[in-house]
Amino acid sequence: DGHDVSGVNVRLMPASSISGRIVYEGFTPPGLAPFIVAESADGNPAQSKTRTFRPGDPSDQLLIEGLPPGQYLLHQPSSGPQVIKSIVIAGREMVRKPIDLSGTDVTDIVITITDKPAALQGTVRGSDGTVSADAAVIAFPTDPAAWTNHGMSPDNIRSTVVNNVSGYLVPSLPAGDYFVIAVDSASRTACA
Repeated sequence: DGHDVSGVNVRLMPASSISGRIVYEGFTPPGLAPFIVAESADGNPAQSKTRTFRPGDPSDQLLIEGLPPGQYLLHQPSSGPQVIKSIVIAGREMVRKPIDLSGTDVTDIVITITDKPAALQGTVRGSDGTVSADAAVIAFPTDPAAWTNHGMSPDNIRSTVVNNVSGYLVPSLPAGDYFVIAVDSASRTACA
């Protein structure tokens, strides 16, 4: 309110890091390792960090530094034909599960990336049996726990529009069980 404030105590905590290695299943990476993002599970973009690249880094090493306390998900944005298949920390599978960082480092993480992702392809038909060309298809996990705290860009929630010639294609889906729905294409933004 325009007056000086004194006696303010600020408590600092050390930033955390995630380090380990990347394993490639079925292919050899072309030089640099893929981008891996540590994304805040609650979708806060200010807390997201990408893999740190350093000159001469081997493509199988992972290091993400400077993470404030919170819960994070690791994913690979714009992965194309590759997807993260597995994330193991201390013998526990953590793919698409939040990693809790509270001022401590996570080391010895192993991320397995595969070039054999699943895809979903088909057509959409109306109640009268005719093929619909004005629809959007949304695939999302059957597990309700995956509907929240999935970061800003979850790799297991996807949407696409129907092509009136070839139907629809949802590429690069991670392994799992999905619900698939079709909605009017105008409703896609509200649902996805």
